[in-house]
Amino acid sequence: MAEGEVPGDYIITRRDLHDVFFLVGSEKKEKISTIKCFLANYSPVFRSMLLETNMKERNSEELIKIPNHEPDVFNLMLSYVYGDQNLKFVDAAQAMRFHALVDQYLMTKLKAVSLYYLMKNCLNICDVLTCLVILDIKEMRNRALLTLYAKSISFLESEEFKLLDVRIVEFILNLKHLDIEEIHLWRALLSWAKHNCGNSTMQVEIGDESDEPAAKKQCTRENGLEGDAQKAEGASLRKTLGSLLYYVRFLAMSVKEFAEEVVITSILTDEEVIHIFSAFATGKPHGLQSISAETKRLPFSFVVKFTKDSTSTKYDVVSKHTIKVNDKNLILYSIELRQNIPNVDVCLQQDNKIVCSNVGYAKNKTNVVLLGCNALKAHNNYDLIITRKENDGLKSMKLWDCTTQYSDDFCSITEHSSCIKQLTFFVTSG
Repeated sequence: MAEGEVPGDYIITRRDLHDVFFLVGSEKKEKISTIKCFLANYSPVFRSMLLETNMKERNSEELIKIPNHEPDVFNLMLSYVYGDQNLKFVDAAQAMRFHALVDQYLMTKLKAVSLYYLMKNCLNICDVLTCLVILDIKEMRNRALLTLYAKSISFLESEEFKLLDVRIVEFILNLKHLDIEEIHLWRALLSWAKHNCGNSTMQVEIGDESDEPAAKKQCTRENGLEGDAQKAEGASLRKTLGSLLYYVRFLAMSVKEFAEEVVITSILTDEEVIHIFSAFATGKPHGLQSISAETKRLPFSFVVKFTKDSTSTKYDVVSKHTIKVNDKNLILYSIELRQNIPNVDVCLQQDNKIVCSNVGYAKNKTNVVLLGCNALKAHNNYDLIITRKENDGLKSMKLWDCTTQYSDDFCSITEHSSCIKQLTFFVTSG
């Protein structure tokens, strides 16, 4: 390549060599041509489409329509296959749209590029949930759960929640472990339904920031509606909710919450209301197929506390514990030390290999060490090692003989000579 030449420039300018033609985009369409062998080299889908089948695209100058992706990401993809492997995304929204494109065409190398960018730059809770649920980026699961935990109520009450794709709302409602009261989930779901009422697709395109759907106006009503008008609105909202209604755990609410915030909407039928009130009163199943029989969700977070024996202490360079994980995947979210220990290293290992090391520990500022989004797999053992580094000739730290107090039976911990006050875990699956 000549000095200063941008990779792919030669191929772009030699249109006489181009042998495949695309019409890319939904609203803003663009005609894009290229050489089919470049695409075939990176994508088995394009290879089959353009070289290995009798499809009309193979030897035709007719435009191949790609309506579900936009020209900007299609051209970015071409830049990569032409040799420019230093792609620059405008923002996370563009990177997500790029990821959706290359995932559809099974372009593994290009998926790695967008995945790296998204893992580094995707921090907004809506973007993280979109990556996990819509793009099926499983590496985002722990980040999504932690972000949801940290911003749960404010997120549920935000305008952003109303714009969520129905699949993301279903993901949140389907979580078995969630530290959010059911009434807060119901209020958010009701707000989402009112916003999307009449919108048949109920999906927000990746990166789309369009205005509220006009169809919402069809469902706007004045407060205090009674009789037929109230029932009509309830029926319309129920149609919008669809199968989402099943994930709401009405039996996890109080009777007062159910009566004042659910019954009044007329979303449930009179028969369903009677059955649920009966279940509240008797404690027996309500017997409804379309309504969940589940009660309160399980805690997302739990704490293991180390209760010290004040009569027994010693000093050592290392405090080591083995964490035995039971039948659910966990995240070790934070470690609270019993006192501030300068120059300390925290490390989580499995089979003598480092899983993660400490980040965020600050001398004289806090005694909480955050370990981030590192998962502990079910039925595995991990070593948590806290080491006091040498400083001004001092190496050892004070350790107490402790007994661990469990808030739930998700893991067990051995070796109770410790400088730890408590460990905070999150449950991610199982």
